[in-house]
Amino acid sequence: MDYACKPVTPRLTPSRRRHFRAFILAVVLVLTASFVFVEHARMVSWRLDACRDDTVDIVVRPLLVVPWQAARPWQTAEVEVVDTARGEQSGSDTACRLHRGHRLRLSWPPDAGSPQPHEHWAVTARVRPPSGTVNPAPFDYERWLFSRGIHGTGRVRNASLLASAPGTPLERARTTVRLLLQERKHAGVLTALAIGDKVGISDHQWSLLRRTGTVHLLVVSGLHVSLVAALGFLPGALAGRLLLSRMPRLRAHHAGLVTAGVSAVGYAWLSGGEVPALRAVTLLATASLLRLGGRRVDPWHLLAGVFLLIVGWAPLSLLSLGLWLSFGAVAVLTAAFANRVSAPASLRRVRDVCRMQCLLLPGLSPLLIVLTGSMAPVAALANLFAVPLVSLAVVPPLLVGCLVSGLSSQLANLCVRAADVALDGVLAALSWLAVQPVWLFTPTRNTASVVTLAAGAALLLPLSRRVRVLLTGCWLLAFTPGWPRLPEGEFRLTVLDVGQGSAAIVETRDRTLVYDAGPGAAGVDAGERIVAPSLASLPNSQPTLLLISHPDDDHAGGVGSLAQRFPHAAIAGSAGTGADQDCHELPPWRWNGVDFIPVAGNRLRNASTTNDRSCVLLVDNGRHAVLLTGDAGRDLEVATARAAGEVLQGRLEVLLVPHHGSASSSSNAFIRLLRPRIALISTARFSRYGHPHPRVVARYRRAGVRVVSTAQGGALRWRSDLPAAVARQRDDPLRYWSPRDST
Repeated sequence: MDYACKPVTPRLTPSRRRHFRAFILAVVLVLTASFVFVEHARMVSWRLDACRDDTVDIVVRPLLVVPWQAARPWQTAEVEVVDTARGEQSGSDTACRLHRGHRLRLSWPPDAGSPQPHEHWAVTARVRPPSGTVNPAPFDYERWLFSRGIHGTGRVRNASLLASAPGTPLERARTTVRLLLQERKHAGVLTALAIGDKVGISDHQWSLLRRTGTVHLLVVSGLHVSLVAALGFLPGALAGRLLLSRMPRLRAHHAGLVTAGVSAVGYAWLSGGEVPALRAVTLLATASLLRLGGRRVDPWHLLAGVFLLIVGWAPLSLLSLGLWLSFGAVAVLTAAFANRVSAPASLRRVRDVCRMQCLLLPGLSPLLIVLTGSMAPVAALANLFAVPLVSLAVVPPLLVGCLVSGLSSQLANLCVRAADVALDGVLAALSWLAVQPVWLFTPTRNTASVVTLAAGAALLLPLSRRVRVLLTGCWLLAFTPGWPRLPEGEFRLTVLDVGQGSAAIVETRDRTLVYDAGPGAAGVDAGERIVAPSLASLPNSQPTLLLISHPDDDHAGGVGSLAQRFPHAAIAGSAGTGADQDCHELPPWRWNGVDFIPVAGNRLRNASTTNDRSCVLLVDNGRHAVLLTGDAGRDLEVATARAAGEVLQGRLEVLLVPHHGSASSSSNAFIRLLRPRIALISTARFSRYGHPHPRVVARYRRAGVRVVSTAQGGALRWRSDLPAAVARQRDDPLRYWSPRDST
């Protein structure tokens, strides 16, 4: 009897199947990494490092326009260069050249017109590299510009409209939402919740949300997208029950999944397609397709695949904080809840919500410390009530109001008003929580960070209760005073990079002094944005004294926010600063073996100019000294040189150059009498005042003084136990996104 030989279909063994999957994953990782590397290298090569505030004539197309605000007398527009025929620098032969496709972020004055997206404008602008202040503070403006694909920044001098366009449906929809919300009490926050447009949020509101760990509420992320998907699921499921009753292969929830996916995609499109929203939509769409196909997939494989997809779609987002925090939060929740089946009891659900918030704090603490430098321990409590209230009482009526605005203005206004009232209650509760004595911890960046990382990650594992208690105690050790404090009798000076202004921090072993607070005009509060976050990264983050040299805005503008942030700090300053104590009447004092001596005393407290009323401070430990001079003019320089020269006797290591190195400061006699070894200059990069003046810099160098400026180095740090070294914040070799300065 013949037996026909049937072909046998080869099957992969489980071991070979695992090897094949690992091979595919390795190939995808290599391809994604290569693509990301190429895109980042291309961004660096296209960056306008050669431009030095050069004037160019170009034709641009606005992509994003930030509207005028009361605190900022200009608009900000992100534009794309569309005509390079006039893109060369006017009247110069430097290497500043613009090409079609370059993206710029420009300050647009009111007298130059009001640009709208997709119009064509002929502009004359001063263009520079995408530079920003560089400080120990967590927010890195240069990295943010790089992640948005901005090749250069600048300001418009004049502009003329060449061609107008009606705008895309997306732009018209976003404009409609802004007009609907513009009259509300919390219009900026509501607009951020609705369409992800955060330009209307004030510095005070940003500070409140950062201090309570609730900034994520303003990001159109998985929370909002999931809520929209849930709202979109209901009508689809209802329609499915009514229309699909005669089709047994299709179920009502299939129609609900389709409408949920369409709703989520539409909302992500309306919100501008931010990375957290794309992550949520991709996860939701993939999970829905798998559910429709009746297939299951490992949640970690799904999360990894979506991460690679997002990074491949937007390679520059790899430098975005939102990408890492968004995926980090999902990873924490996946580790905590993926392999456990929840009971249907409502009490169990409430307990799961509380457990989720309590696990997010230790689980995300490593990312928060590495990416932002600090974390808010009240975040678990704040999110415990803020997340449900915003999810159930703010976002639903807000989205319904935006949806029906074209059908019924009365219903839309009613819904928006309800959302505004609910949001007012949430912000009031967060304000009360933010003023409690302990709201922010900043653990060390070395050993304690490793401890926090290990303990925070281990808390998510299925361990016994006793082990979890031990790990929680280990995690809390990261916030104990384990800092590498300065030795007794030593001190450290940090001159912050605040742009056109001045702010410095002097630290001893147990005390901290802030000398000047940076600018506060035109909506740029250096006290809130730079000084306070930089203080949070120090061992002694609570300053003992705020000393404001004189009332000019570039030195005293940020003192209000610092006084509010640190209510227990004493404030001293010259006349006009609003300080509690006149700095000219301060007697010398000693902290941890370091002497602080006000120089020149009352001799010029009533000078005719505010610059000559500057409070000059000498910091001396008997071996090395630092002199902080404010905006001292020629008369005050003479008085300071005579008074300090008698005390110093050639021990002056560092001089904070008077008046940012202006041409009217730093006379030859002043330099000769003080004989500093290092001169630090606090000034803006591409200063519109021309600071420091080349003659002043040459004067110091002829005297053998080393000159270091915040314009080229970012924040500058000097220590009395290492007197010959000045650390520059911008010298970090890993900052490939930071423009390089050849000067």
